[in-house]
Amino acid sequence: MYADDLLIFGRASLDNATTILSCIEKYEEWSGQITNKDKSTIHFSKNINRRARHEICNLIHFRECNHNQKHLGLPFCKPATKIADYNELLDRVGRKLSGWKTKCLAQVGRNVLVKGVAQSIPIYFLSLYKIPKAVCDRLDRQMRNFWWGDRDDKRHIRLTSWNLICSPKEFGSLGLRRTHDMNCALVNKLAWKICSEDQSLWTTLLKSKYLCGGNFLDQNIVHYNASKIWRSILGSKDSIAKGFCFTVAPNSHIRTWLDPWIPSLPGFSPSPEHLSNYEAMQSSSVEFFMDRESITWDVQKINRFFSPLVANEIMKIRIPTCLEPRRALWIPSTSGKFTVSSSYFEDQHQRFLETKKEEPGFWKRLWKAKIHDRFKMFLWRVALDILPTGTKLHRFIRNITPRCVLCGGEISESANHLFLSCQFSRAVWWRSKWGLRLNQFSNGTLIHWINFILDKENPIHSSEEMHTEFLNFAVIIMDLTWRTRNDIIHGKPSDSVESVVRKAETINIDHSSIQIARLRLNPRPADDPRWIPPMNTNFSVSVDATFQNDSMCSGIFVKNHEDSVVFCVASFGFAWDACDAECRALLEASMWLKRCNISEACFFSDCLKAIEMEYENRYMQVQKPKYDCLLFDLDDTLYPLSTGLASSVLKNIQDYMIEKLGIEESKIPDLCNLLYKNYGTTMAGLRAIGYDFDYDEYHSFVHGRLPYENLKPDPVLRSILLSLPIRKLIFTNADRVHAIKALRRLGLEDCFEGIICFETLNPTHKSTASDDEDDIEFLGSTQSSTASNEIFDIIRYFSDPNIGSSGLPKTPIVCKPLEYAIEKALKIANINPHSTLFFEDSVRNIQSGKRVGLHTVLIGKSQRVKGADYAIESIHNLREAIPELWEAEKAAEVKYSGVAVETSVTA
Repeated sequence: MYADDLLIFGRASLDNATTILSCIEKYEEWSGQITNKDKSTIHFSKNINRRARHEICNLIHFRECNHNQKHLGLPFCKPATKIADYNELLDRVGRKLSGWKTKCLAQVGRNVLVKGVAQSIPIYFLSLYKIPKAVCDRLDRQMRNFWWGDRDDKRHIRLTSWNLICSPKEFGSLGLRRTHDMNCALVNKLAWKICSEDQSLWTTLLKSKYLCGGNFLDQNIVHYNASKIWRSILGSKDSIAKGFCFTVAPNSHIRTWLDPWIPSLPGFSPSPEHLSNYEAMQSSSVEFFMDRESITWDVQKINRFFSPLVANEIMKIRIPTCLEPRRALWIPSTSGKFTVSSSYFEDQHQRFLETKKEEPGFWKRLWKAKIHDRFKMFLWRVALDILPTGTKLHRFIRNITPRCVLCGGEISESANHLFLSCQFSRAVWWRSKWGLRLNQFSNGTLIHWINFILDKENPIHSSEEMHTEFLNFAVIIMDLTWRTRNDIIHGKPSDSVESVVRKAETINIDHSSIQIARLRLNPRPADDPRWIPPMNTNFSVSVDATFQNDSMCSGIFVKNHEDSVVFCVASFGFAWDACDAECRALLEASMWLKRCNISEACFFSDCLKAIEMEYENRYMQVQKPKYDCLLFDLDDTLYPLSTGLASSVLKNIQDYMIEKLGIEESKIPDLCNLLYKNYGTTMAGLRAIGYDFDYDEYHSFVHGRLPYENLKPDPVLRSILLSLPIRKLIFTNADRVHAIKALRRLGLEDCFEGIICFETLNPTHKSTASDDEDDIEFLGSTQSSTASNEIFDIIRYFSDPNIGSSGLPKTPIVCKPLEYAIEKALKIANINPHSTLFFEDSVRNIQSGKRVGLHTVLIGKSQRVKGADYAIESIHNLREAIPELWEAEKAAEVKYSGVAVETSVTA
């Protein structure tokens, strides 16, 4: 347990306190960890009297929680409402930003610290409820001052606004976020869970207390004694309403004029204009406008009740063919799932548009450029013209001369002049290895210049390596020019043109060599025009779609495993966006495969989002069950020990040892016991110590005289097995004849896919060891099986400790509980052990199965042992003990129409 990691809720009574104390003591006993009672407290409600509090605290030995107690930095007994309650948070952020090491960071380092550390510290506080705006402003002030490099004794000039810096990178900023904006986005997530019919305990509690069966989006009045959490959630209602919409489906119970259900309309719901009260009541449910038989829209009703514009938008909505409950969709997200990030962008989108600088494509190329992060930050400042040049500083400090110190003339020093028109910059570029003349760029802007150096297609270079070298050199020249200018202003020795060129070439070699080495280590894979046939299927389906102005065109191309075209289809239709077009194309392809009776195919698509949505949709696809195979032992597992077959098997084995192998009757009990304990079965042990016999004869003698009449048909077990929609197999050490006979007597012969038996694991039926017998080894086995004319005395081996140095001989027989035998059986039957449930009555077999990765069920015992995941008295109790086995059956009960597509998708 970690500090503040466990909260236990219970009724304030001595009985409940005793139970909680017992649980804590049992945890301490099992884990070896001790609860820190000095840091553990009990919080009572105000209705509990002082005597009851005292008795419970004395019983558990925890102190009572006071009002100053904090949990993860916040007051535990009441929400933080005052600014003073957040002093600890402000101090934590302040300490992180004021450490002595932070003073050594450049601006790019300070940007990383703010974004990755300082803005992540208050996330927990921001996700609970809306904290005071003053606290958010103070947090932003700390981060803003640190980002600009302010100290107690001096402050820097802000050449751009904090609002612009706290915008996404694609809008020309650094991707930082204002604290209040993040607070609103995180609380929006709580509001989404309230209105999206989430069934968690906390949402059920809040809805039952404040909504009383009503709709969250319809709430306009704040409850007079509402908690701070509910007030914060209710304050996010308008933000949620911007993107909240229901999916349309049969029996979805959507209110036509009140609920949001048309994603392309403002507000997502139509208005009942020019309708009488009777007509409005008649059409109050969306199901009124559906044709129940064909599961399509009733065009006549839609045209009657809605305007042509609204009717057209409704007809674009596809009604699903399966009977699914209504779901909440978050429209701003392409996947329809609510995320804090998409909510943040939706709330701040208008602000981002107002601060937008240049086209998003420009910023994308800048931030993805293969240059050092410090150079990216420098180019960003140049592109936004926020370097403290002479003209910029002259606006704030009038006594600063705005002239260019590099030219020495009267020309004003702007960023455009400094990097494109200045004689110093032109001389540096002309004397470099590139010999570039800046005259052609002097009439342009710095944005055009940066676009030029970022462009991989410009005529200066002819390869990716040359582009990397040129890009690094261009940024280094600009950086050195800026440094030379600063040295002159601060009275330091400045570099000449030749010195700047030499420095640039030296630095460029270091940077470019690293980038070029990375390119050579990770080259782009060459395009392979050869077609590769799909794996595990006979058909490949290539699907693509194009989208423009609410219209789409899709192409479907189907080939078989011989690279022959089966068919190709092109279709046109409506789509909401490009992703929707790709999804509709996949659906169209699936329907064509259904018509052609193709049940399995491999789909190829260039839309990752569509493929991800195909696998994430939990309504259209049956959820994958936890287990896909059940592996059953036969004897004493599928029928009880009371049938007497186990005792008859033991008697027949002993008779075989006397009659066929000539072993003294007095030695047989001890010999059988030792062989069974050390080799798993008496048969495997007999072969190991040197007895030679025919396997078929042994099985016939042992199983041929069993009282099979004691086995009766088991209709209860048969019903249980047939109700399980999972693959089922028998895994027994016995021979096939015995397995088939026993299953027939039980009436279970058609309940299993196959039988893994003695012949399966020992197909050669050789009386000598197999070629790979070195891989077959039981616990304690160290030497090969003895020759047929030499019998190993295993009784004397265990009775005389001086003989035990040579070790036990190996057995050539493969059987349980040998791990190799279980692994071989799994390989033969193509079984994944991690999704297989193994039923056994033998503890040793259970433990071996667990070691190879199987999930295990011990039959005939009520208490679990080491290695057993479950323990049940009888196989008849299977449904009560492991109800999750029927999860796949429950999922399959979701009703689908006759046109549902049953095509597997591989991507």
